Amino acid sequence: MVHAPVIANFSMRCPLQDVNFWGSVYPTHFAVPHLKKTGGRIVVNSSSAGWVAMPRMSFYNVYTLSDILVILLLYDLISSDPV
Repeated sequence: MVHAPVIANFSMRCPLQDVNFWGSVYPTHFAVPHLKKTGGRIVVNSSSAGWVAMPRMSFYNVYTLSDILVILLLYDLISSDPV
């Protein structure tokens, strides 16, 4: 069995979270006007670890869930928009 390394300094995780989160949010943000004009769709390819938590993977689970929830919120905001 392979174990994830233990990191004592949690501040090292912040840059990883920023890259994962904003790497999903920025492209989606800039694609929304084009998608609204053309009737396009957003496809999310994400791990199920966001919903099904695994032991010793709590940071990965949080990162994955944050990506999923941002897209779900965006979907809710856009679908309620009458434009």
